[in-house]
Amino acid sequence: AHAKRMFQEPLARRRCVVPATAFYEWQPAPTKATRPQPFAFEPVAGGLWGIGALWEPVTGVDGQRGGSVILMTVPANALVAPIHDRMPLLIPLDRLDTWLDPAVPATVAQPWLAPSPPEAWRSWPISRAISDVHRDGPEILALLSP
Repeated sequence: AHAKRMFQEPLARRRCVVPATAFYEWQPAPTKATRPQPFAFEPVAGGLWGIGALWEPVTGVDGQRGGSVILMTVPANALVAPIHDRMPLLIPLDRLDTWLDPAVPATVAQPWLAPSPPEAWRSWPISRAISDVHRDGPEILALLSP
């Protein structure tokens, strides 16, 4: 983000955080006859964490003001890499105030634009129901039997 012109101003002035407890990635299907397998990833410590994001002001065709959010990703760590090549940018809770403060230069946050350590995460395969907009609930996150 710091190297791309379109993200320089938002990175400097419009950083935000999207709260999360987990994120999901789909392992590509090994053959055309099978479907991708979703995996859940969460911090070993559990609980709430923040996905680093940027926001952009937007004015709709009706003149209504709003905004859009861009979730930031980083190269995958060693745990995520076998499933996907990117992962969300983790903003640790003790860095939230600094990340969110537009008076703090983006250069302060630049070293954080890296994958978090793989030992800080755990993952497991979950139900393909995660892709069904009509199904929602904690049972989707249950560990699948091997």
